[in-house]
Amino acid sequence: MKKSILALLMAALVGLTACSTDTGSSGFAGSNPAESSSEIADAAPEPAPVPIITPGEPISTADFDFTLNYVAFSDKVAPSKASGTSTCYEAPSGKVYIHVDGSYYNNSTRSVCTRDLPVAAANYKDGHIYEGISFVEAPDGDRFEWGSYMIVCDPLITCHYHCLIECPAEVESSDAPLYISIPLGGTTYQYQIR
Repeated sequence: MKKSILALLMAALVGLTACSTDTGSSGFAGSNPAESSSEIADAAPEPAPVPIITPGEPISTADFDFTLNYVAFSDKVAPSKASGTSTCYEAPSGKVYIHVDGSYYNNSTRSVCTRDLPVAAANYKDGHIYEGISFVEAPDGDRFEWGSYMIVCDPLITCHYHCLIECPAEVESSDAPLYISIPLGGTTYQYQIR
């Protein structure tokens, strides 16, 4: 019986000794916590680069092709063939529009309503977000078509796309970082203003 107890004590001591040995970088007894942290940091995936949208280069999706024409600050936005009776958008006092102008080619088999158009947003100073409103010009270019449920682009037609982002006038005069994000076919693209 004494031999059995002695054998059990020896087995327990060997087991305790085995637990205190260096286990490498596993984070258990004897490992260097600094090594473990750096290995975890090294193993973290790098964020995927944000896709960039470039004026004049079309982006194709399953339902439409979009081409950014330009992005500009404006106090007033009117249709391309505006007449004296055309509706235009004028920024309120102390505000300015960031005007996103593009071409939207509807290559789907269904008509598109205003609510289906991509909506751009501005990110100012890495955190001040301003979301825009999107609409298209009428085919003759003399007015905007913007009703939420209004069909604005039939299949196999290119529509003149506009998005107005209203923001404080400071956004135009500042040198702080500013970019536009626009979701196209499940991917959000960026256009760097400054």
